[in-house]
Amino acid sequence: MQNNKNEVFITPEYITKFNCIGKDCIDSCCTGFNIELDKETYKKYIKSPDKKINLISKKYIIKNKTEANLSFAKIENKNHSCPFLANDKLCKAYSLLGKESLSVGCSTYPRVIKRFKEATFLAGEISCPEIARLCLSTPNIKIKKLKKNNLKNIFNSNKIYSNDISKNLSADTINFIEKVFLKLSNKDTFFKNLEEIIISYYNIHNKIDYFTKSKAFIFDKEHLKESNLLLQSNFLPKICFRKKLDNYLRYQKICIKAAEKSKYFYLNENEFKKKYIYNYKSKFNKFIIENNYLLKNFFLNEFIKNIEGLQLSIDFFDGFIREVLYKLNMSNFLITCLSFEDNKKITIDDYVKVLSAIQKITQNSEDKKTLIINFFKKLDKNNLFLRLFDIY
Repeated sequence: MQNNKNEVFITPEYITKFNCIGKDCIDSCCTGFNIELDKETYKKYIKSPDKKINLISKKYIIKNKTEANLSFAKIENKNHSCPFLANDKLCKAYSLLGKESLSVGCSTYPRVIKRFKEATFLAGEISCPEIARLCLSTPNIKIKKLKKNNLKNIFNSNKIYSNDISKNLSADTINFIEKVFLKLSNKDTFFKNLEEIIISYYNIHNKIDYFTKSKAFIFDKEHLKESNLLLQSNFLPKICFRKKLDNYLRYQKICIKAAEKSKYFYLNENEFKKKYIYNYKSKFNKFIIENNYLLKNFFLNEFIKNIEGLQLSIDFFDGFIREVLYKLNMSNFLITCLSFEDNKKITIDDYVKVLSAIQKITQNSEDKKTLIINFFKKLDKNNLFLRLFDIY
């Protein structure tokens, strides 16, 4: 955590407009997360002279076995939420002890900062509804280079954490990053953008791409799209819909509503598939063609958020692309199910809320996410380009 006022941050421009809206938010970052405490905050809470803070701390805070500085302890949930969460949807520790009493993790969220020797990158967590709204609903987002003094809304605490990356960015990686930013600023569809981004990355790492040059890819796109739609209508309901589902998380509430609107539990399998494909083509497809920037903006934000992985391996990059596609695929599925009603028109606000909820649930479900991504890998025989048809 450096304190360099002249440090330059490469960031999507929406980040300059972010401010936590607190109790007016549709969700709470104190609910649905496994919250960890750094060592300094742990000691401050456990030894706090404030009786409320002291009592909650001794009852719900547990030291981790590893005792790493940033994850020194964890807070056990109370009714699926952080026990410091008050009835007014605000943090008791913040209210009683002040802003700088928050842990490093709580102070930093929903900011993500990756610092290399050559450059520092800044993005936001789409799991935060306000970050999601600003990022996804802004057409033609531009990448800015801004000094710390111009980001006071982001660096509004002394505890904002920057992840310092020891490995330097190679010249090839820097060129690739610039290509991605340029590519996503043009008017091509996200499908076309992503196809070219993957090929460009493969070229840097000398991985030969046979598929996009094959006749199957060139002449059979519609068949591949239909195959993926059938797969969605068969596989994704098994992930999203269950008859007895808790409703304390935003994602779970959306799944319950989507199952009800689509009448999933009242239709037989073939009826559901038929209605799903009809609504996808007649409603969702039209919506996403008109608002393709939603997909670009999400990818751009996630690309910056995971920027350090570009230097690891092709496997990491492929996994990152698959994760982005999986989350978009889940969003597309739920949005389509929510639109089954004849007069229901899909809105940008609908998409923002659904994708943000999916992003939040997957942040705490790494094992489940890995299982689903590996399942798709088996289906497409590890051919990443087949997954692109989920957003084609």
